[in-house]
Amino acid sequence: MSLDNRMEEILIERAKVLSLPLETAKARSKAPLFLHFSDGFQEYAVAACEVRAIIRATELLPVPGAPPVFRGIASYQGEIIDVIDLRILTRAGEGSTRPSFIVVLGGASSSLLGLVADQVSELREIPESELVAFSAGAGMPGYVRGTSLSSVVIIDAPALLDDSSFFGTPGK
Repeated sequence: MSLDNRMEEILIERAKVLSLPLETAKARSKAPLFLHFSDGFQEYAVAACEVRAIIRATELLPVPGAPPVFRGIASYQGEIIDVIDLRILTRAGEGSTRPSFIVVLGGASSSLLGLVADQVSELREIPESELVAFSAGAGMPGYVRGTSLSSVVIIDAPALLDDSSFFGTPGK
């Protein structure tokens, strides 16, 4: 299956879920829906309701003098978004050399933030019973909620979006 076909399937699946009446969606699903993606080394998940878009990383522009966690800036619907590398942010090692996608996070009234991804795999429910939460003193950044039983790192998008250090690259 080609990458474009897989992306189309993911978007169709997401549209079907989002088009359900709220009561039907709640009855169908007791577990939160997460978008799963990978940076080539680690699989991550973020609550689907926090994802604004998935865009190709072809227009990622580096920012001179920015810390290594900042991969650059990109444009999404006329807005400039900072793009960060979760592998560096979660202290898992060096980041992806050539990301394919940017997962754009942000609510209707919040700033936008991009996360690099080599692969966007699926929308999947993760029941609370399968989440292993990190305690505040566990040595993990505050924007990592925990992991799933299958070792997927669960990202706390609101915590990332509330961190003002991600919004302020030169020229913004």
